[in-house]
Amino acid sequence: MNTEIRNQNRSEAALAWAQGLEKDHKTNANALNETLLAFQINQLLEAFNFDQLKTKMENGKDYRDVVGIILEQSSERTKRLKVELELQTYKENVTAQKQKIGDALEKGEMKKGLSPETLRIIEAAMARM
Repeated sequence: MNTEIRNQNRSEAALAWAQGLEKDHKTNANALNETLLAFQINQLLEAFNFDQLKTKMENGKDYRDVVGIILEQSSERTKRLKVELELQTYKENVTAQKQKIGDALEKGEMKKGLSPETLRIIEAAMARM
């Protein structure tokens, strides 16, 4: 009974923490789901009797299967984070290039036309997008 109450309190605390992160720090749903899943896995592992688990997994195949699944999930998360980072870098690059184009156009408007230098700046910025 005490274990159930303790686990329920932990789950409620983890959920409140995750909601606070989302609200205060604009953390995305994927990160929150991974955090909550990690917490739930931790709860599950705490309830395990590892001596029994070792005995049941003596043949090694079951152990390799479990480790393989964990490694696969970790690899997929790493791939997703890499793509998210590349996308963020691309967005920042596009924003910087747009700013350069805008600045060059403002200079051109002040001079009542685009100078060859302004056109080169714009072309270079567009080439980097």
